[in-house]
Amino acid sequence: MTALPRSDLTLYRRFLPLLSPYRGRLLLALAASGTRPLLSAARIWLLKVLIDTVIQGRQASLLPLVAGGFLGIALLRGVLVFWSEELSGWVGTQVIRDLRVQLYAGLQGMSLGYFHGQRLGDLLTRISGDIGALEDLLVGGLNNLVAYSVTIMLFLGLLLYLDPSLMLVSLGVVPLLALSAIEGARRGRAAQRDIRDCASRVTSTAEEGLSAIALVKAFARAPYEQARFGAVAGQSAAARLRSVRIRAVFPPMADLIAAAGTAAVVWIGAQGVIDGRLSLGSLVVFISYLGSLYTPMQGISALTSVVQRALVGADRVVEVLDAPAALHERRGGPALPPVAGAVEFQHVSFGYTPGQPVLRDVSFSIRPGEMVGLVGASGAGKTTIVSLLLNYYAPNEGAVCLDGHPLDQFDPDSVREQVAAVLQEPMLFNCSVRENIRYGQLNATDKEIEQAARIAQADEFIGERADGYDAVTGPRGGGLSGGQRQRLAIARALVKAAPVLVLDEATSALDPATEARVLQKLRVDCAGRAILLVAHRYSAVSHADRVVVLDHGRVAEEGTHSELLAHPGPYQNFVLAQTQGAGTLTGAPTGPT
Repeated sequence: MTALPRSDLTLYRRFLPLLSPYRGRLLLALAASGTRPLLSAARIWLLKVLIDTVIQGRQASLLPLVAGGFLGIALLRGVLVFWSEELSGWVGTQVIRDLRVQLYAGLQGMSLGYFHGQRLGDLLTRISGDIGALEDLLVGGLNNLVAYSVTIMLFLGLLLYLDPSLMLVSLGVVPLLALSAIEGARRGRAAQRDIRDCASRVTSTAEEGLSAIALVKAFARAPYEQARFGAVAGQSAAARLRSVRIRAVFPPMADLIAAAGTAAVVWIGAQGVIDGRLSLGSLVVFISYLGSLYTPMQGISALTSVVQRALVGADRVVEVLDAPAALHERRGGPALPPVAGAVEFQHVSFGYTPGQPVLRDVSFSIRPGEMVGLVGASGAGKTTIVSLLLNYYAPNEGAVCLDGHPLDQFDPDSVREQVAAVLQEPMLFNCSVRENIRYGQLNATDKEIEQAARIAQADEFIGERADGYDAVTGPRGGGLSGGQRQRLAIARALVKAAPVLVLDEATSALDPATEARVLQKLRVDCAGRAILLVAHRYSAVSHADRVVVLDHGRVAEEGTHSELLAHPGPYQNFVLAQTQGAGTLTGAPTGPT
């Protein structure tokens, strides 16, 4: 995903509303930051009093007052520093939390098709690294920006008061400092974008290689994966090195320019002291103020790198938050009313890509209390049927209905509340067995969880574990076998007690005997529910009341297992392919299935 850079003003306007709930504390923090330069100016002015009045004027009685002034200013400045850092840090962390939640919610609201074109590692980088760059700006950047701005304005006035001619001399280098800051910012932003993009590729490559570690080991591809990761890590290192070089060049350049201005002031100011036009204390204070003036100018130059990192991160975050409406899941429609579970596909045609249909004029139905099997070759459109029933997509033609209600007219979540699904990949969370099952119905009781596990034949292996239902499954259920993961996924769907149950290859990892027990229990304990059973094995769909056969995205046959097996056709070939190795169903993949 390549972001189109937005103007800085647009980004500021986009994120300023996030500060609104915390404006009280933010204003206090900025006020404390803005007051600090006043104390710095007062501390430097005490030097003039010390030199001109106490030392040269021989007024030793003022020495305790001057010394106490230094101490008091240091104490008060320390309190202000604490307040500004504490308050701005609190505001920054709250805003970053809100933004992370907003970004995560935005990703959750994207359509399923959006994720098919994205790298998971890139999205994770946006949630972590890109937003983290914004945190650097909010926590310290705003404080410094206010302090620097107040310092520049205040010290310019003081320089003008002390000696207008010297001030003009000192300001002669300001245009060069400004040009240096502008050029450094321009190059820094380009470098930061390269760094963020490379960081996304590093995360994505690592995530792909580690999530597929079993495949990597099965094909002995560890050296290949290491080389692939090394290449993107090298690109990331090169991008960071370019950024380091930019930071290494421009700050010393600013130092040299500032030193040239200071040298000119020292030369001319010293002549003024010698000639009696300027007091020694005034020259010392002038040079101190000048150094304090150049420091924030250089600080603003350094701050540009923080700002540029933040703006690049903000640009990448906004790209997700402001993604085109076509990439978002449909929201805002009416809620689907409670249904009995009558499923009907009415002349449905659909394709993921225009001109490449996956389903062509598909029509079939499932009555409440009926189990219908769906079979077909890979690419025939079985999982696309499931996706349409779950309202992931809307048909290009025709309608998918529950109790006669076309699903694309209703809010997707309200549809999914009445459809329980076991998907091809039985994803589990790194938590207890109990919590994995309860994910299907968050207020499910322990009794309901255990009942669902018994129907799914999961109670057998759960009871064998020392912690039982409190045993942790491991990341993605890695501590369980494929069949155990499938049975927990079935239990999770059952505890939802939805009127429609979808099983997409839900028993493919089970042995035939366990599969038969699960399906028989489903027929008994889920009486009244409409069940769609998608399978590649005839042993599964033989338990169904009817079987629908898909071939090249069309309904080729429909009937009971016995009826379809009794005469030549795709289903008979399907069964013979598994029992005698003769014949197979055909179907060309045309998209996600």
